[in-house]
Amino acid sequence: MAENVNGEVKVTLAFKAMLEDSNFANLLNKTIQLGLSRNEINYSNKYKDTGFQLYQKYTYKDVCRLDNMTEKTYEKTATLSLIKKDDKWLVDSVEGNKDVLNALSGGLVDAVSNMATAFGE
Repeated sequence: MAENVNGEVKVTLAFKAMLEDSNFANLLNKTIQLGLSRNEINYSNKYKDTGFQLYQKYTYKDVCRLDNMTEKTYEKTATLSLIKKDDKWLVDSVEGNKDVLNALSGGLVDAVSNMATAFGE
């Protein structure tokens, strides 16, 4: 579809030839319009000052992306209480401040807190 020519993005000759076919051009146009329409429906009604929409489902990765979370490094101490159940070690409790718990959960504490704030809870 496109190629880099001396630092400039240009349409390939093959794609130009394909665009001359009115059926292909019409199908491509409808596909682009569908994508723009779905983007408008799914992403235009943001809640307050967030990237979130009410009543939508989000993966943890989506939450991190929409909440503008970045990688963080922590150097703190946490105390983990472990129990053994059915030959498996499980975390019974974690003692530490919010930053430690957030780091252990991969940013989940901040994400939940930010969502609660954004939704007025």
